[in-house]
Amino acid sequence: MPIYFTNQATEVVKILNQIGYFIGDEKFVDKDFLHSYQWMIKQMDKRLNNNGLFPVWLWMKKPNLKHESLFQKGTKIVCLTV
Repeated sequence: MPIYFTNQATEVVKILNQIGYFIGDEKFVDKDFLHSYQWMIKQMDKRLNNNGLFPVWLWMKKPNLKHESLFQKGTKIVCLTV
């Protein structure tokens, strides 16, 4: 089974501990990227029967959190192995 990595806000860990899983959520999307996400979700709906769900980004190689600038400055993040 392949191993993937996902960078998430520490709030996601709280959700995982409460309910055991998480899904993509608009509240974790930077407002500057929201329009792009909405376009991508429409494309996913056409091709994957996605039902309007926000994606969860995965990497095949563990990203270096010190060098990744995918979150707003000051956001506490973790790298999860999935």
